Amino acid sequence: PVSDIISVESEDGVFVRPTYAGNAIARVKTSDAVRVLTFRPTAFEPSGVASSAAPVESVPTAAYDSTGAKWLSESVKASDKPQLGSASRVVSGGRALQSSENFEK
Repeated sequence: PVSDIISVESEDGVFVRPTYAGNAIARVKTSDAVRVLTFRPTAFEPSGVASSAAPVESVPTAAYDSTGAKWLSESVKASDKPQLGSASRVVSGGRALQSSENFEK
């Protein structure tokens, strides 16, 4: 994916986007067959189309092929640490305390 595009430089997959909070401009080239892009909203002029309504088409559910994904398994990682999801209280002091003795001070 190429994000925050402000210009399309060529049909060969070269795009322009700001970097470093807009302090620099990067030319980005992608060779992906399918390009996923996001555009900066103010970078392009409105299309000028009077109506933005798009046709709505009904597609039968049989048209979707769900065989592309298959559930293989589910596993739970074993750990010696307590399960935080089942704890009645969770207290955290961060790494700066370094030990439980420092936490009590």
